Amino acid sequence: MSVRKGGANDVSNLLALCAYCHSLHEAGKIPEKAIRHWKGMLVALNHAFGFRSIDLLLFLQAIKEKKLWYSADGVLQFAGLIAADLVAISDETVATPWQITQSSHRIGLTEKGKLLVEAWLAGNEMQFKVAIGSPN
Repeated sequence: MSVRKGGANDVSNLLALCAYCHSLHEAGKIPEKAIRHWKGMLVALNHAFGFRSIDLLLFLQAIKEKKLWYSADGVLQFAGLIAADLVAISDETVATPWQITQSSHRIGLTEKGKLLVEAWLAGNEMQFKVAIGSPN
């Protein structure tokens, strides 16, 4: 809820807008739900999830449970998301005896990752806050 309508005056409830966007929002042209969704995306980006990370999360969401295998260097593309517990490497691996130095790994979204992506796609602010661990 906006500060003007009695919402909290703290960081979790504030978003800086340019004068043009602010006037469009105040005129009812940009709904509060869209503003909240945009803030969620900005919070995610500010928590080290750049466009590449968002693309990777959306890719994993799109392929769901399909069996795609990644080389070890391919898995490194997901390192930040793995560290954030949004993506996990499956215990299931494949190594061929004649290619000892190569292995394949299956990766997918964790439950936390699924929750975050679903919240982004739905514009669900409360679900988004749960996914990023926000106390507010």
